[in-house]
Amino acid sequence: MVNFNIYIEEKENYVVLKTDGYINNLGGRAIADKVEEYTEKGFKHFVINFEKSEILNSIGACILIEVLDGLLELKGKLKFSNCIAIIAQTMEIMGITKFVEIYETQAMAEEAMQADIKKS
Repeated sequence: MVNFNIYIEEKENYVVLKTDGYINNLGGRAIADKVEEYTEKGFKHFVINFEKSEILNSIGACILIEVLDGLLELKGKLKFSNCIAIIAQTMEIMGITKFVEIYETQAMAEEAMQADIKKS
């Protein structure tokens, strides 16, 4: 069995999710569940840091698309950081990067998120 963990950093206006492990159906569902948990608390903006995840399969990517769709309905924002090349390529192939910006570091993603929140 593959271990998957999510570490949460709750900020003033957004939440950072740090993934650790393989993002397949179980990892993707864990991300979706955490996003749902925090949207129920009133959050609608999220940064996902993939630094400790080296694999994203198509099922995991499809679940991320579901997460994105839900956030777009809430007029929320989603940003990704620390993606290795293969994960970034998977996201591009799946069309996710048309709606989500990928940043080299979490700090850069958070800075962009804060700027977007101020604009809205």
